[in-house]
Amino acid sequence: MSTSGPWYVSDQVEDKRFVVDDDGLLIADTYADSHLDFGLPSLDDFESNATLIAAAPELLETLEEVLADLSTCLFSFNMTTEDSIRREMLIERARAVIEKAKL
Repeated sequence: MSTSGPWYVSDQVEDKRFVVDDDGLLIADTYADSHLDFGLPSLDDFESNATLIAAAPELLETLEEVLADLSTCLFSFNMTTEDSIRREMLIERARAVIEKAKL
């Protein structure tokens, strides 16, 4: 189970690498300080990664809403068989991603 959102990129430090919740609790630090030699991303990458992580709860919530909506309208008279199969595959992918996000 993860900490519920919303999450934000902290404005408390200049490099914008921290993701925090409403209470200011740290969710993630995108700085990859490691004894392993993976190399470090640029400051722009830190900030981009923090922005993406901060959006995760909202992305999950939106995907859940889209899935619920799509699941209720699986059949349409104007859809080809290929369209119908594609929609069902997207719904299954959405379910799998939601399940993965909730681990």
